Amino acid sequence: MGVRDRVVSLLARVATARVPRRFPMPAEARELSLSSGDGTRISAWVREPMGRSRDAMGEPCATVILGHGYRDDRRQLYLPLAPALASRGVRTIALDFRAHGASEGDFITVGHDEALDVEAALAHARTLSGLVLYIGF
Repeated sequence: MGVRDRVVSLLARVATARVPRRFPMPAEARELSLSSGDGTRISAWVREPMGRSRDAMGEPCATVILGHGYRDDRRQLYLPLAPALASRGVRTIALDFRAHGASEGDFITVGHDEALDVEAALAHARTLSGLVLYIGF
């Protein structure tokens, strides 16, 4: 293997390396564990809405899945968006994609297998009340 091939191989390993992070869960959130389509355990936080904009049964009007960017974690969108959405009657589910944060996975596939993680979160959200939306990367 030549120098160029070794450099490319090293860069590929660095770019797709697991990004583990542990951090405290916000007091208003609860932990959710989802199973992705290939069995990978995906960790998420759920924040239930407060007060207004609920349906006649008192249920949230919608659930928004929050998907973070490359090499980041669920805090990226949870921290700025979940409080504002909760105040408007919207439930949020902020997930750590595979190989990020507290989720399982050995390497990042830059969207290929992460799509399975989004599908698992959307499937779970569809079992809940209201509209289902996705905001993320």
